[in-house]
Amino acid sequence: MGFSNISKPKRSLGQNFFVNENLGRNIVKRTLETNPHCIIEIGSGRGFFTKLFVEMGVKIFAIEKDDTLGENLKFLFPEIEVFNEDIFSENLLALFQKKEECVCFGSLPYNVSKKIISYLAKNSNIVNFYFIIQKEVAQKYASQEKSSLLSITTKLYFDSKILFDISPENFKPRPNVVSSFIKFSRNHNLKLVKNLEGFLEYLHRAFKQPRKKLKNNVIKHYIPSDEIFELLNKRAEDFNLDEHLYIWENLEPKAI
Repeated sequence: MGFSNISKPKRSLGQNFFVNENLGRNIVKRTLETNPHCIIEIGSGRGFFTKLFVEMGVKIFAIEKDDTLGENLKFLFPEIEVFNEDIFSENLLALFQKKEECVCFGSLPYNVSKKIISYLAKNSNIVNFYFIIQKEVAQKYASQEKSSLLSITTKLYFDSKILFDISPENFKPRPNVVSSFIKFSRNHNLKLVKNLEGFLEYLHRAFKQPRKKLKNNVIKHYIPSDEIFELLNKRAEDFNLDEHLYIWENLEPKAI
C-alpha cells in the first residue's frame, strides 16, 4: 500500500502534506543534529517524514490524530510506536514528560501551531523542538527587535531560531502562505520569575492595546516606582523579556 493516496487532506485538521523529498531529507538531518535517542513526531500524516526518520535508524514515537492515517502508519511502519490520539490527550503526558533524550518534530497545522507549542512548553521535559509553521508566526517567535505577547511568553521557556523558509509548492495542497522551519531550545528563564501568574497577568495587560504607551495599559492596575516612570512612556513592544521583568518588579499592584 502506498501512502500518497491514503486519504484526501482534511481542512478540519489543517492538513497540508509535505512532498519535497530532497528538502525533507535536509529537514530530517537538521532535526537529528544533536544525535537524539528518539524522535517524537507530531502529526505524522501519510508518513513522509516518518519514512525518512526510519531510514536514519532513529527510534520513533508517531502521533497522528486522524484515524485512517494512524492505522496506515501502523501498517507501513510496524517497527515504530504509533499513538492514534490528539496531542492534548492526557494519555500522552507521560510520553512528553519522560523523554528528555528525545527531540520533538512536526509539520504543524497552521491553525493550532501556537496552541501546540505553548502546550509543549508547559507540559514536557523535552529540550529541543523542530517545527514547520507559518513564516509570519515564526518571525514573531524569533524576533529580536519588536516584542509581542507571543514572543515574550515563549522566551520564558524557549530560545528560538528560524533555520530556513519553505515555499508553498513543497506542500499538497499548496497553502497560501510561506512556512518556516524553526528550532526551539529550552532555556532557564522561567527560574528568573518569582511569581509567574503575576508576571503573565502584567504581560497580558501590557500588550492588551499594543499601540498605546505602556502607562496607558498598566497604570490602572499598578503603582510604578520612580525608577521606571519614564519607561512607561514607551510601548510594550519596545522591551525584551529582561526589561519587562525589571518593569514588573518595579510595579506595585493597586488594592482592589
